[in-house]
Amino acid sequence: MTTGTKPIQLYSLATPNGQKIGIALEEFGLEYDAHLI
Repeated sequence: MTTGTKPIQLYSLATPNGQKIGIALEEFGLEYDAHLI
């Protein structure tokens, strides 16, 4: 399993619902590491 340095780890597919979460995290200004499944 991949580990990251940010407090939130986003594991997602490149689907519309997966992209929505990434957009929301950006809008909130939260730090996260994105991992494509």
